[in-house]
Amino acid sequence: MSEEKKEQKIPELNIYNELTVISAALSQMAMCLMGIQLIPGQKEMKVDMEQAKVAIDAVDFLVKQIEPKLAPEQVKEFHRIITDLQLNYAKRK
Repeated sequence: MSEEKKEQKIPELNIYNELTVISAALSQMAMCLMGIQLIPGQKEMKVDMEQAKVAIDAVDFLVKQIEPKLAPEQVKEFHRIITDLQLNYAKRK
């Protein structure tokens, strides 16, 4: 094993980064659950509005928790995503 590989550092744990990734994944899941996007690997839409609402509410909650640690453009983008999700949910409900 080379000296370079031995010295590679494991990334430091950062809950804000992890919750940002989780929030993005949940917003994608909400889109799929509302039938707006096809679930990867599926051939047809499967709509579950109850689960979509849980995903949307979870994204909204998580973003509020991490907002102080996000860059202003990230906050703006997450707010746009949440608004889009909520509007799409209201249209489909």
